Amino acid sequence: MKAKVTKRKPVRQSRLSTSISVASKKRLRRASELQQRSMGAVLDDLIAAMPEEPMLDVGPGKGKAWVKANRGVLKGKFSKADFDRDDLLGYLLRKHAS
Repeated sequence: MKAKVTKRKPVRQSRLSTSISVASKKRLRRASELQQRSMGAVLDDLIAAMPEEPMLDVGPGKGKAWVKANRGVLKGKFSKADFDRDDLLGYLLRKHAS
């Protein structure tokens, strides 16, 4: 009985351009040299290791203290006309300040 041979699909690659700090680029280059792999392969591994869920979790800490300290700072600073504006400011006020 012969074993069934399956062909692997080629891995799709896409180009990505980004700006990173000089220090980060040095660290990435050093990691790729140590692992004897390309910088793109090292980046793929780093991104694959990231969690799928967002890492924003407002728990006890500075978040709640900041909200408590700054609650009501903008009260009375915006008029009804500001909320009715047909631009980004009006949209953000309606979304977050209502």
